[in-house]
Amino acid sequence: MPATNPSSASSSQLPFIVITSLQKTDPETRALIRKHVMLGKNRGKTRSLNLGESTISQDVNNEPTQQQVALIQTCSTIPRKVGSDLSFIPFSETVEPPMIAGVLEFSSVAKKVVFSLESCVAFDRTSPFVFMQALTFDAAYLHAMIFATQAYSAWMAGPVNSMASRSASLHYMKTVRLLQERLLLDDEATKLSDSTLNVVLALAWYAHVTGDFESSRHHMAGLRTMIDLRGGIDTLKDIPKLLFEIVRCDIAMALHSGERPFFSFNNISHEPFLPYINQARSYREENFLENIDKRVSRVWAIMEQFCSLINRSFDANHKIPQVILLDTIASVMYNLLDLRFGSSSIDEAIRLGLLAFSSSVFLQWQSVKQSYRHLATAYRSCLFEISFSRQVPSYLSLWLLIICGISTFDAPNDNLRPLLRAKIELSEVSSWGEMRDIMGSFLWIGLVLDKAGEKYFEFVLSSED
Repeated sequence: MPATNPSSASSSQLPFIVITSLQKTDPETRALIRKHVMLGKNRGKTRSLNLGESTISQDVNNEPTQQQVALIQTCSTIPRKVGSDLSFIPFSETVEPPMIAGVLEFSSVAKKVVFSLESCVAFDRTSPFVFMQALTFDAAYLHAMIFATQAYSAWMAGPVNSMASRSASLHYMKTVRLLQERLLLDDEATKLSDSTLNVVLALAWYAHVTGDFESSRHHMAGLRTMIDLRGGIDTLKDIPKLLFEIVRCDIAMALHSGERPFFSFNNISHEPFLPYINQARSYREENFLENIDKRVSRVWAIMEQFCSLINRSFDANHKIPQVILLDTIASVMYNLLDLRFGSSSIDEAIRLGLLAFSSSVFLQWQSVKQSYRHLATAYRSCLFEISFSRQVPSYLSLWLLIICGISTFDAPNDNLRPLLRAKIELSEVSSWGEMRDIMGSFLWIGLVLDKAGEKYFEFVLSSED
């Protein structure tokens, strides 16, 4: 059967050529085929399509074979890709794909952004799967993750990114509305689910970081009630990621307000979790730990072991188990928050120094610096009151002052600088390298503190008062 005459097709329709015999096509049909082949060349270079031994020739003088004509017909009927890969995921509510893409992109780097020791800790590998699963069935959780992602983007961009801030506020309000509707239901399992706890935690973090401290405490009180109904904070040990963020938020609020944390642990360790590692302490004039409150010295020993473990893990490119991280935060920070001493005592100075050091290690985000108003005020006041009398060893006073300087980010006028500069001169420390050795003989994690420490040290020496 001869080829169908293409002229019979309407000019507004795509020509369709059917060849069912070996008879040569007529000149008009061959011209149409060559014109079709040339369309690709007119747009630029095209790839040759592998057809085994034959390929489509880009030489218009070569007449296409039947196989080539059939390929042209087939390719012209294949539709282009519509939508993105996310289009096939049934999310809990319809939202714009770029918003989902932003959430997924942020979630892939979130732990590195909000936790400085991320590279040294082996976090739960099932968390990404649980995260994605929650996005598909919990609309409140979905909107909470969107506003958290957009809020962080707005903070990074600064005040100029008001559009991102407005969008984050809209999703924040929608999250609150959806959560309120859920809490009115009779479904206790849904009200106390992991995803609901995550939503309330996100609201608490957002309120705290944006300065709405009353709302943040309101959200955290509600979270405490929910967790109590589930059996208490200890029941979350099988969900380490959620427990880790709840503990961080709880402690951050306590450090800022000066009030007691919302949670407490029944089985907090009071002893170092690893056998003591004997290391040379060349800058310790004496074992000052023997002269302070035993509860403080035990916490110091726990933190000393943790610092040693992290520093060695970082050097060896290894990761520590997540359970050690959680145990250390609880053993160190909750114990310290339970203690109180006289404001002019060395015990209180070291307690506050340990809290400031631990907050820099466990709580601070890499890009968004959080301030802890109560801790900063109490720590500075204590350092002034003790005036570094003979009860405080010289090198320990350097550690206390450096830690205070790099951890109290909300102090625009650092009136401790003259005191630190005088101590540096008396100790005959002439470089950051020497000061770094002194810091390392007490408590120090280079991965987190080296850059901030060197910057503050140079600032102190270069300032004029």
